[in-house]
Amino acid sequence: MLPHPVTACTIAERRFKEQLRDAAQQRLVASAETRAPSRPSSGWLAVQATITWITGLRMRVRVAARVLATDPREGRSARSVHPMA
Repeated sequence: MLPHPVTACTIAERRFKEQLRDAAQQRLVASAETRAPSRPSSGWLAVQATITWITGLRMRVRVAARVLATDPREGRSARSVHPMA
């Protein structure tokens, strides 16, 4: 004999909520286990990060120098005095 449809829906909803609760608990436990104190990069990653940082700094200085080198008498636009290739 089959249960009443309303009873079946209620049971299914409770099971679904229980599964959701279990999944959330498992994610919480997994995230707590993976949290570790960060440590500084070592080896090739540190070298790459340093190279990238220096390159970015160099590009910012280069752009700032171009902005400073614009002709202030030219009111329409801020074109660079240096010819671009």
